[in-house]
Amino acid sequence: MTNAFNLIKGKIFSFIRGSYNICYNHIGCFERKKPYDNALHYLPQSPSKIGLKYKLFTRQNPEKPELLEANMNAVLKSNFNKTLRTKFIIHGYQHSYTALWDIKMKDEILKRAS
Repeated sequence: MTNAFNLIKGKIFSFIRGSYNICYNHIGCFERKKPYDNALHYLPQSPSKIGLKYKLFTRQNPEKPELLEANMNAVLKSNFNKTLRTKFIIHGYQHSYTALWDIKMKDEILKRAS
């Protein structure tokens, strides 16, 4: 079973790598060209496959993030304030939002938020 799984997984990665672009609802499209060609020419997998999560930190909740779904109702029910500037920290595929540099950056942004 494991060998069959690895074979199928390899074919899927080959297909994704062979594609020139890929699009996902609510996020947009990705292409294998500069400046986004730094991931060994692999395109990102689907948000559901990688478990993409949106975590909102505000001055009202600087330590514990609100977990948001990618829809307007979730945003409207959250601490999100559209009158304030919004910053996104994208940690990439090797880290999580609990990495030290992410925490320091989030804290500095919230200290300076206006």
